[in-house]
Parts: sequence; C-alpha cells; structure tokens
Amino acid sequence: MSEASLVSKLVQDLPRPPGGVVAFVDVLVRAALHASLEVQWKDGHVLLRHIDAVPSEDAVLSISKAAVRAALARVAVLCNEGRAESASPYRGVGTIFVDGNSQGIDIQFENTADCVRLELSPELKIAALADTPTSAPLPVIETPSRR
Repeated sequence: MSEASLVSKLVQDLPRPPGGVVAFVDVLVRAALHASLEVQWKDGHVLLRHIDAVPSEDAVLSISKAAVRAALARVAVLCNEGRAESASPYRGVGTIFVDGNSQGIDIQFENTADCVRLELSPELKIAALADTPTSAPLPVIETPSRR
C-alpha cells in the first residue's frame, strides 16, 4: 500500500453500522501496524491523519464525537490488557498487540470534554535492540603457565 493512499484506503475499510466502536478500533489498530495515525475531534469533525505522510494526508470522518469517545474508552481497555492501570477512559499511554503479532502498537490518547485525540504508531523495538550485542565478545586467550 503506498504512503499516499493509506488514509483513503483506511476510510474505505472503516466499518459502517452495525460494525460499531469495536470494529472501528480494530481497523485503526491494524492500520497502525504499518504507519503512524492520529484521530482527533476538531472543529466539530473527526480528522484522521497519516502522521508520516509527506505531504500530510488527512480525511474528515462522519463519526459522532460520542462514538469517538467510546472508541477511546475501548482503547483504554486494550491498553490495560497489556499493562494494568496504564490508561483510564480519559487518558493514557500503552501498547496494544494484535492477534499474537509480536509487534505492538504504541498508543497515546486523551479523552476529555476539551480534547479528544488518539495517536497510534508501530511499536519501536528498543528493548530488542538493547539485547543485541554491539560488538562480538572478546575471545578468551589461554596463556601457558610459567614454571
């Protein structure tokens, strides 16, 4: 999928009723395995943005604020499955794993009366990099003992 078409494809994949909140979150999380996304309530509309695209690629979604707030509450539940109490229905940071996939989705969101925003990004593998040696171990050289 090309960078320029990600948001267009995502908008086509979004569930229509009766898919609901759970399906909406599932589509966003699966898309975030490949690209960073932002969903934000702004000026009476839901704006979906592909963060990494140059130039920026945006779409306005016809979803109510209440539905987006319910989706963010669902995101909080998913974050807490991985790490208890990492998120409340009102804000949080966490990682969501998709169907046993070892790569997670890093999540950051706020869900208040003043700010409704969700950011999803493919998880960085910092922990995996820390376990990788940066150089080969030094060989052990045995020297004969002197008598």
